[in-house]
Amino acid sequence: MNAGQQIRPPLDDIRVFMPGVDESEYRQRARIRSARNVAVKALLDAPAGTSRTLFILLRDHCDDWIYRPGLSDHLDLAVEQCLRLFKAAQVAEDLERAS
Repeated sequence: MNAGQQIRPPLDDIRVFMPGVDESEYRQRARIRSARNVAVKALLDAPAGTSRTLFILLRDHCDDWIYRPGLSDHLDLAVEQCLRLFKAAQVAEDLERAS
C-alpha cells in the first residue's frame, strides 16, 4: 500500500442503502440480515416439507424488513418474528428428519 492511500472500511449494504441510521437501528437491521442469511443457508439443506416452507417464510420476512423504513419498536417486533420463525423451522426440520 502506498503512503498516500487510505484504508477504506468494507462496504456494508445497510449503511449504503440507509445512510444515517443510528447504531441501535443498524444492529437491529444487521440481526435481520443475519437471520436472512441463515435461512438461505438452511434452505440448501432442509428436506422438502414444512421446514423448507418455514425457512422460505423467514427469508421473505427478513427481506421485507432489512431496508424498510420503520420505527425501532417495529424493528424489535420484526427481529422477534425472525426468531420465532427460525425456531419453528428448526423444530419442523427435526421432526421431518426423525420420520
